[in-house]
Amino acid sequence: MHAEMSTPVRMCVICRRRFPKRELKRHVACGAGAQEQPGLVHDPKQTMQGRGYYVCSDEACERRLAGYRARQKKCKGVAHGR
Repeated sequence: MHAEMSTPVRMCVICRRRFPKRELKRHVACGAGAQEQPGLVHDPKQTMQGRGYYVCSDEACERRLAGYRARQKKCKGVAHGR
């Protein structure tokens, strides 16, 4: 056992920099939860089921998240309205 607990680290899907998990905003793919339309839903409590995407607090990264296309590849079996 380690004397200290290690801090979970996640990567921003836009800028690819690594941050402690608590510093990132989590979004869930495929409309998991209350939303029916496929897309990304903000998960402030970080407890929703589904594929999570983490984004840092940089404004440029937050703006680019709306056009993030890799999420469509992960949402298998869901029509994306192409």
